Amino acid sequence: MSTTAAKEKRVEVSDEELITRACSGEIPAFGQLYKRHVAIVYGFLRRCAGNEQEAEDLTQETFILAFRKLGQFRQKSAFSTWLISIAISVFRSQLRSKQRRENRQLAWYQSTPTHHDESGCTDALFDLERAIGTLPHRARMVLILHEINGHTHEEIANIMNISKGTCKAHLNRAKRLIEKRLRQ
Repeated sequence: MSTTAAKEKRVEVSDEELITRACSGEIPAFGQLYKRHVAIVYGFLRRCAGNEQEAEDLTQETFILAFRKLGQFRQKSAFSTWLISIAISVFRSQLRSKQRRENRQLAWYQSTPTHHDESGCTDALFDLERAIGTLPHRARMVLILHEINGHTHEEIANIMNISKGTCKAHLNRAKRLIEKRLRQ
C-alpha cells in the first residue's frame, strides 16, 4: 500500500458522510456511526435507567429506531444530539409501557415493598450514581444532559421539547434533591 493510500485510510470520515452513505443503503456506514456514538447513548441511558441491562436494551432500541429514521435527520444539530433525543423518546416510551403494566398490577405492586421502598437505598445514597437514579425522570435527564454530557440549557430544551426556563428548573430541582439525599 502506498503512503498516500495509507494516509487516506486513516482520515476519519465525517458523520455527515457516513449518514449519506448509510441512507443510500451502505450498512457498514451505519455500523461506523454506531461505533462512534454508542458510548454516549449508552452512558446517558445507563444513568436514566439505573441498570446496565435495561440501558443496553434501550441503547439497541435507540439505534434501531435511528436506523429506521436516518433519512429524517436534517443535520440541524449534531448527530449525537439527534441520537440523544431518540434515546429520550425510547426511554419515555419504556416508562409509559412500564407504568401501564404497573397500573394493571396495582394491587400486587402496592403489596411488594421492593418496588416502591425508597428507604432501602439509604446506605447507597453516598454513591452519586444511585442518588441520580432516585431523581424524578425529567430532572434526572436534564441533570445528565447538562452536568455529565455537557449540553447547554438551550440544547436540552430542544432535545426534550421543553422551555429553557423549565430546563433550568429541572436542573435546580435535581441538584437540590441530590444534595439532600447525599446528606441523609
